[in-house]
Amino acid sequence: MIHFLILYLQLTFIWHDLSMRDREASELVTKEIIEELNELRLRTGIGASALLRGQRRNTPSGLRSCTITRWLNGKTKTARKDHIDFVLTLWRSKLDNDHKRIELTPAYKEKLTSCRDRSGVGSTKLFKQLKQPPKGLTAAMIERWLADDVLTVREDHLKCVLNEWEKLALSPTHHQITASLKEELNDYKVRCYLGTQSLFNLCEDIPEGLTFHMVSGWLDGSIQSAHIDHIAFIREAWKGICKKRQEQFLSLDDKPTFFKTIEKYRRLMFLPGKIFLQANHIPDGLSPHTINHWFKKPAGAIRQDYVDWVIERCKALEQDDTRVIILTDDMIQALDIERARSGSGASKLFNQIDNIPDGIKMPTISRWINGYAKTIRKDHYDFILAAWKTLPDK
Repeated sequence: MIHFLILYLQLTFIWHDLSMRDREASELVTKEIIEELNELRLRTGIGASALLRGQRRNTPSGLRSCTITRWLNGKTKTARKDHIDFVLTLWRSKLDNDHKRIELTPAYKEKLTSCRDRSGVGSTKLFKQLKQPPKGLTAAMIERWLADDVLTVREDHLKCVLNEWEKLALSPTHHQITASLKEELNDYKVRCYLGTQSLFNLCEDIPEGLTFHMVSGWLDGSIQSAHIDHIAFIREAWKGICKKRQEQFLSLDDKPTFFKTIEKYRRLMFLPGKIFLQANHIPDGLSPHTINHWFKKPAGAIRQDYVDWVIERCKALEQDDTRVIILTDDMIQALDIERARSGSGASKLFNQIDNIPDGIKMPTISRWINGYAKTIRKDHYDFILAAWKTLPDK
């Protein structure tokens, strides 16, 4: 019994091996085969890559579109018999003998491209607009006419597509999203600090079918065309809001000067906190934290009413002689020069002057001279310097 089983298995393996050899047997790629393949390619309008598209499960192992191309170019003398049989059968099945086919010439391709560009309508949108598209026509097919190695097309398909595209090109409902339009919209977006979603949140009576995702697609280049009404709406909406916001926010052009100005007032110690002391009518939301953020030169919006209030307060403090200022080395040197000239130290000076302002003590003056004080009231400093200057030379 065991001997019969072994014999059966041996015969099975032999039969399988013979069948595989027969299936993978090579045959000459004759001139006749090449001519038929080329004729099928021309008559169907389908190239090697398009022929095998969607046939992964059925395609024999080892068969690729480049393999077929080598047959067509005469660069391969032999090929597997199952490969040749599969390709011939598949290409023959694509023949459409009921409809006339014509060559898709470069002139036709140029005309199709021109109509598409002038109308602003792509292949997919065009196909959706066709009321009664001919049987077998698809949006993907139209796209392949412009991109793939399609050689022939059904005449009724081409006529239908060209007629529709030409009508749209003569009275376009869509426009291309040009580089200049993207530049204009991006400029509005930056200048009014308003992205696409925020823009839609502020808009009313948005045209049907228009979404902020679509507008984002215009800007990033993923959407190439749009309805002219949609473009007009977005352009006017962004432009209008940008105009209002330019009155509400500091303009981009004014930012560099503003940043330099607040740095000056920070050195004078007015910012970030001193301007708030005993201040009235502080704008809601404005705080030292806000001003500290400005020192980082943020790219975001800065409210114009904040800017106006801060600058006005700083200018007012500049006129206030009681303000506290930094005691610089030059100021200390000026005091020391007068002390040396008059031969009067802080104690002698203090005893010789009258009407000393409140807050000035003799030790205070010594701290200034010796550099122990970092800040000083401006009116106090001016008073002491002027008093020392009135003393005669030693």
